Amino acid sequence: MRTRAWLLMLLSLLAMGAVMAPLADAKKHKRHRSAREPKPLIIGHRGAGGFVPEHTLQSYRLAIKLGADYVEPDLIMTKDHVLIARHEPILGDSDPSTTGDSTNVGDHPEFASRETTRTLDGVPTKGFWAEDFTLAEIKTLGARQTRPAGRPTQFDGKFKVATFQEVINLVKRESKRRHRRIGIYPETKHPTFHRSQGLPLERAIVRALKRNGLNKRSSPVFLQSFEQGSLKKLNKMTNVRLIQLMDANDTDANGNPTYAPHTTGRTTGPSRGVPGPTTRSDGSPPMRGSTRSRPTPTGSARGRSTSSRPPVEAGARSSRRPTSSSGRTRAGFWCTRGRSATTRSRPAIPAAPSTST
Repeated sequence: MRTRAWLLMLLSLLAMGAVMAPLADAKKHKRHRSAREPKPLIIGHRGAGGFVPEHTLQSYRLAIKLGADYVEPDLIMTKDHVLIARHEPILGDSDPSTTGDSTNVGDHPEFASRETTRTLDGVPTKGFWAEDFTLAEIKTLGARQTRPAGRPTQFDGKFKVATFQEVINLVKRESKRRHRRIGIYPETKHPTFHRSQGLPLERAIVRALKRNGLNKRSSPVFLQSFEQGSLKKLNKMTNVRLIQLMDANDTDANGNPTYAPHTTGRTTGPSRGVPGPTTRSDGSPPMRGSTRSRPTPTGSARGRSTSSRPPVEAGARSSRRPTSSSGRTRAGFWCTRGRSATTRSRPAIPAAPSTST
C-alpha cells in the first residue's frame, strides 16, 4: 500500500508539472511579446510640436496620446549641470522681431543683462544661453511655439521647460498607465559646444539612464547624435542603441543634397556618415537634405532644424525615404522605414490639448 501511495504521488507530481510547464512557457512568451517593439516605430519628434510648444511635458504627453512609441528630447545643459529638453542651447533673444525663440526669456527684464554672443556652428549668435541660467531660473520661463506661422500659439508661456528626468518620469507613468512599451529617443545637442563650455553631455545622460534602470541594450532607449565624437564617447559608456544622424545643408535643382563646410564635428555628408572602426551605430536616418529643403537663415546659426530627418529603428536601411514630400504627420511625428504614421490607428486629434501638467 505504501509503495502504491508513493507511485500515485509521483504520478500526480508529473501530471502537475506537465500542466504547469506550458503555462510557464506561455507567460514567458507573453513577457517577451510585450517587450517587442511595433513596426513601424513612431517617434514623437520633440513631442507633438504641431499643437503645443515643443519639448514640454504637455507636448510629449500629447504625442504619446496620439500613438507615439518613443518621444524625442533634444538635450542641453544648464549652468548647474541639469539636462533639459530644448532644440538649441540658446533660449531666445531680446529682439521682438525674431521668430523661433523657444521661451519667453526676452520678456523677463530681470535677465536682460544675461544676453551675450557666442559662436554656435561657426556663427556668432546673440541671445540668452541656457548655460548662463540655473534650472530654477529657467523654470520661471514659459515655453513658446518655435514655428508660429501655421501653428497654434495660444499655449505660449503656459508650459515650462522640461528636464530630462521629468521626461523619463512621464514616459514611465504613461507606459504603465497605457499598458504598452513607450521609450525615449534623446539627442546630444551640440555636444562639442557644450564640452567647450565645460558642460559635457554624455556622462550626465548615461548617469540618468543608470539611475532610472534604462542602461541596457534591451531598454526602450535610442541615443542619437550628429557628432561621431559624441557617439564614440557613448559607445564606451553604455550598451543602449546608438543612432548616427547625418546632415545636409540644402538640395540642388535635382534634389541631391549639398553640404556646408565641415566646421563643428557634425556629420554633414555621406563619407562622414560612415561609422569608423571605433564607432558603434545601430541605425542611421536619411540626411536632412534628402527629405526636405530648409535653408538656414543667413547670418545666424539659430533656426537650424534637424526635424526633417525621420528617426530609423536599429538595423533599418537609411536609404528608405518617406512616401510623402516631408514624411511628417500633422502632429509632427516621424516614423521608421519611411511609412506614414497614419498607417497605424491612433486616437482622434483633440481640438484643444489639456494644459494640465
